[in-house]
Order: sequence, then structure tokens, then C-alpha cells
Amino acid sequence: MSDDDLGRIIGPCTLDDVGIAYTLAHSERPEYTSDVIISLGRDRVQIDGEIKCNGSLVGHFERRLLYAKGFAQARHEIIELEVAHRDRDVARFHLTQAIRFYDAAGIRFVFLEAGGDGVWLWPAFGFDLRKAKHKDRLWKIMLEKGFPSEAKPERLYAADIVTSTLHGATIGADCMKELARLETQDIPMFLDLRDETHRNFLVNSGILRVEESL
Repeated sequence: MSDDDLGRIIGPCTLDDVGIAYTLAHSERPEYTSDVIISLGRDRVQIDGEIKCNGSLVGHFERRLLYAKGFAQARHEIIELEVAHRDRDVARFHLTQAIRFYDAAGIRFVFLEAGGDGVWLWPAFGFDLRKAKHKDRLWKIMLEKGFPSEAKPERLYAADIVTSTLHGATIGADCMKELARLETQDIPMFLDLRDETHRNFLVNSGILRVEESL
């Protein structure tokens, strides 16, 4: 990969910055660390990482950074943590750090295929449904569960729905869980770091800092 090709993917950032972005250094969870391997392909930056707790392997992740269709993109292939190590702010710290790096690097889109718990967990990080058929189905589920929306299906934003408490503390997540139950395949999702709605959600959630939204 040439320097120009790398620059199109990570902008003003360096490969050292990539490594830092995926390295766990949580001040309140110092027992968690990560080992990161970065490799360059013909058209992508590949990141493979292991998450450890007190030196023992408890999870792993895989990311790809590339330039396609006129934009720098990140592909979240997988992140897995053993059940006993979930709900300890480790995944949130990891993802927040990555999203802040994407923004600094000028990476516009983050794509992933959500399955299982990911269908209602990823929207909490600003991700939205990519396909109209999934928004149509979600809209119908919302009506069935008594979660009325003035928005047309195509205007639904999964992040707002899953975090909403207007109609009950968990009704938004319950709607997404029902969507996951009805789908037989993983659901495509995306985050657009140049979209005003997505950015506002990230700022309000503390994932992006206010100064980063300017």
C-alpha cells in the first residue's frame, strides 16, 4: 500500500494512532489490556486484537479500514467478550475510543452486521438500520407494542428508539429484540460520522466530545 493510499484511509493519522485507538487503557479497569496486530493489505488496514484480563484471554475483535465509493470506511467484523466480562464498561470504552479515532482520521462510515444481542446493543453507539425492509418491520413492531411514532418508517433512527424512555424504560430495546427474533440473518447497520443526527446522538451520549462536533 502506498503512502497516498494509506492517507486516503486514515487521513492525517498514522499507524501508531491506529494502534493507540484499539489499545485498552481504561483508568478504572486497569486489569483489562489488549494486544493489537496491524497489517496492511493491498487496499485495507487490518486490525486484529485480543482482549485480556489480568493476562488471560477473555475476548477478541477484528476491524478493517479501507477507502471505497469515495469515502474512508471502517468495517467492524466482530467483537466478542466472555459473558463474565460484559457490563464492565470495557466494550463501551473500546468502541468510544475507536469512534473518536475514526472522526479524527476523517473516516465517514462504520459498517457492521448485527446479530444476537448486537441488534439492540449497537444502536446505543449511534448505529442505524441500513435497509428499508428492516425499518418497515421495526415500525410495525413499534405499533404492535404501543410505541407510536410520528416518523415514517424511513425516518426512524434505531439509536433514538433503543434509548427512548418515553413509553417505558425498555420498550425501545424490546422492539429491537423482537426485530432480531424475527430476522433469520444478521442485520446490516451503519454509523455516518458526517450525519447531523448521528453526530448529535454521539455527543449527547458522551461518545464524541462537544469540541469534536464543531
